[in-house]
Amino acid sequence: MIRLAVAQLRHRGLRYLSLFFSIFAAVALTVATAAITTTLQRTVGEIFDRPYTNTDVVVTLRNSDGDDDPLAAIRAVPGVTDAVFDRTFRGAVADTGSVYRSTYVQSVTDGPLRWRTLTEGSFPTSDDEVIATGDDHLIGQELFLEAPGIQDPARVRIVGRAERSAQEQLIGSESILATPTAVDTWAGGSRVGEIRVAAAPGTTPTALAQAIREALPASTTDVTTAAAHTAELSDRYLSQRDRYFLLLAVFIAVVAAVAGLVIFSAFSVLTGQRQREFALLRSTGASTAQILLSVIVEATILATLAGALGAPSGLLLARTAGEHADALGVRVPLAEVTLPGTWMVSIVALGVMTAVLAALPAGRSAVRRPVTQSLAAQAVSQQGALRRVSLLLLGSATTIAGFAAATVVPGLTAKRAVIGSVGSAGLIALGTLIVLAVVLPALVNRLSRVMGALPVPTLQLGAAFVGRQVQRSGAIVAIIFAGVTLVSAVFHGQDIIRTHLTEGAHGTGDIDVTVTALDESVPDGLVASIRNTDGVTAAIAPAAARVVNPWGTAENVLALDQTAGEQLLRGGTGAAPGEIIVGDHSAIRDRVKEGHQVQLTIFDESVTATVRYGSGRTTFIAPELVDAARTRSLEDKGVPVDTAPPLPRPAILVRIDGPANQPADGSVPTAVTATIAQTGARVSVAESFSARREIAATADRILTMSTLMTLVATLIAGVGVANTVTLAVRERKRDRELLGALGMTRGGQIIMPLTEITVLSVPTAFIAATTGGALGLWIGTTVTSRADGTWPLLRPDTGTILEICLAALLVTCVFTLTALPRHRRSP
Repeated sequence: MIRLAVAQLRHRGLRYLSLFFSIFAAVALTVATAAITTTLQRTVGEIFDRPYTNTDVVVTLRNSDGDDDPLAAIRAVPGVTDAVFDRTFRGAVADTGSVYRSTYVQSVTDGPLRWRTLTEGSFPTSDDEVIATGDDHLIGQELFLEAPGIQDPARVRIVGRAERSAQEQLIGSESILATPTAVDTWAGGSRVGEIRVAAAPGTTPTALAQAIREALPASTTDVTTAAAHTAELSDRYLSQRDRYFLLLAVFIAVVAAVAGLVIFSAFSVLTGQRQREFALLRSTGASTAQILLSVIVEATILATLAGALGAPSGLLLARTAGEHADALGVRVPLAEVTLPGTWMVSIVALGVMTAVLAALPAGRSAVRRPVTQSLAAQAVSQQGALRRVSLLLLGSATTIAGFAAATVVPGLTAKRAVIGSVGSAGLIALGTLIVLAVVLPALVNRLSRVMGALPVPTLQLGAAFVGRQVQRSGAIVAIIFAGVTLVSAVFHGQDIIRTHLTEGAHGTGDIDVTVTALDESVPDGLVASIRNTDGVTAAIAPAAARVVNPWGTAENVLALDQTAGEQLLRGGTGAAPGEIIVGDHSAIRDRVKEGHQVQLTIFDESVTATVRYGSGRTTFIAPELVDAARTRSLEDKGVPVDTAPPLPRPAILVRIDGPANQPADGSVPTAVTATIAQTGARVSVAESFSARREIAATADRILTMSTLMTLVATLIAGVGVANTVTLAVRERKRDRELLGALGMTRGGQIIMPLTEITVLSVPTAFIAATTGGALGLWIGTTVTSRADGTWPLLRPDTGTILEICLAALLVTCVFTLTALPRHRRSP
């Protein structure tokens, strides 16, 4: 039987060519998906992980005032081999004139923990030298620096340019890097920033973090391991990137499963064609076990050869795609696409196992039929009533199990919810596939009798052929359903994820332009001048107050009510009565849940406020809370309210007309800067457009998987449909020859298979596109944490459903026409 299997492959090569291509394409696409996916995760992860490559513990300092040196305290902790303080403060720089631009100033320390690399120039060696992380300044250029620790602007010179950190990219603002001595002088008394700590050999990051936590005041520091810190950063700016990466990993498994279905479908059709051959072998004395052994050997040899060629081809395809990443819409450099050898061997092994497992049931089904029946009717394969009922029960039970599993998903943790949603959706899709593969051919067969009344007999004949070969028709339905469901789920699910990340990008930095006074308050006339600038929607200078939280730290907040907030803010509103809207970096946000109350101190008066989370970095508070606390404080001191000095107004908040992600150097922001320069006011200007564009660009890197998954899903579906339809059309060769001999025209011979494919593909594609769309939307809501705790009956986009159905119909018809033999005229 082994010799028989080898002989079959040698002498019937064309018969197995389509099957060989299915295995080859399935293995190649799975390898390419795995290679690009793992490379994408590694590349995006480096954006956040690079500053902490040699770091084990990160200590974040917020509003740390006083004489205590946290760096010295950390270095004294046992198990610490090195520690550097990336001290950071908000300053302002200007080339000339009075208009400054807000910027972050950070210290850079020489040593093994210095992670930044220079793109040009050199690191600073004196206190009047700095390096920039942006491209707005030239090396050798001199700047004036305003800082809280010095009275007069410091004159500094740019001597180099360095790479940017993830925070700098996502905040959208360049930084100025200087020596630790210079930053200590400029920053004043506050110590804010990150201390990166390296652990001694044998000391775990968790244990070291606990030891440091005990050595520092908890009210002003946050001590975490480097791994936890990078995860928190990515969660803050990219809304749980690990969920998207997990979804990518699950998608590899889905691709492998659909590829396996492609192989199974091809084997089902091919083995059905060999029923008469198997019957001849059995009539000459071959046993069922020997025939099945020959099928297994054929599948093993064919799959091994196809997998051995498909794996390196898939890696080559991934590398080619990486080299042309920009043309594919990928925003991350993917030139060094790699995949461990163990992964490639495992994928090939899975391909071989899938081929063998697909060949066994198909071969067993063919040899179980009576010999006389198989010899008499080569192409006819009817399913018994018991088998149809068994498959219907199996499909129904699988679908019900999927829906039952979906009800459990909302109660799972984030990562388990992602796996659970994909798993339950897979069960629902698989159950629906089984039911449809059994029911639809039977319904079309019934419909063919009604079509007999039509004046075109070839239409009835094409529909009747569906019931003549149920196994083949079921295979066509299964592969179309699987491919269209996958494509529709990817389209709809990625749309949810794209909307979620894009909204987050546009909402970050909810103030378009902030004009901050370098003195105590902005001039009154400046507010009116900016408000009258063409293109400015609103300009308001809210009062500011210093708010002390229950943990002893203080922050300056702006008094902004809902009416003013609606005029100014994008993606948010001002504070409702009794509320405080905390920004992304507020210490209150880290300790108080949204909707809960917090006890604050304003003007030495106790104030209770309800916490609400904002979408930007600025913290707002209801003006009446500030006014009430100020009034009580003045009354306690015996000072009339009307004679007290007004509250400082340190900043002007400006809303620009137009979209949230418009260019930072657009006409209106430029006009606002020119207006400020004309007034001669000493202010700094900070815009949020760059931050939004940077975060949107980083979100696009994550959304690279949208392009990747859509391409792979389309290719897998196309390969499966092409292979199964080609085998099915070629199976009808003898029927077409007979009908041609009876007088059927060439046009009729073309309409007949097109009718057969159309009546199967149209309802299958519609049901698949609708099912995949609903499942994709649900998975997307789970990944983005938008599920409301119940199974969402989400409605897919009707336009997308129709487009996918039309595309599926066109693909199947094109492959059908391609598989038909060319008409040759008789001489």
